[in-house]
Amino acid sequence: MAVKLRVSFYYVGDLTKATRAYSAFLGVTPFYEDKDWVRFHLEGGDLALHRNEGLAETAAHQPIQFGAVISFTVQDIQATLKSAMDNGFHLVGDVQDFPYGKQVELRDPWGNRLSLVEPK
Repeated sequence: MAVKLRVSFYYVGDLTKATRAYSAFLGVTPFYEDKDWVRFHLEGGDLALHRNEGLAETAAHQPIQFGAVISFTVQDIQATLKSAMDNGFHLVGDVQDFPYGKQVELRDPWGNRLSLVEPK
């Protein structure tokens, strides 16, 4: 039996703001939207945003030991990082160079963790 990733999702406090930010960052528009959910089709699976009105934005870089990290493969990590930061995402640490490529961690305005990887 083959297992495929269908959808990963993050909770966000402002679905309209998050939809704009993720659309600009990902370079795609949602294929599905309602008052509680937004879903983006991406190569390899879908990313969804789920509304949680009680979730406040955070600019703090508090350490997070657990929780999901969605990793995106990108062609140009610096350009993608600039786009993400221009759309309200926060940089966590520096771009690192690993044997498999460059990698950096981001958080969206609600603290959700993302990783960008530019393969070698």
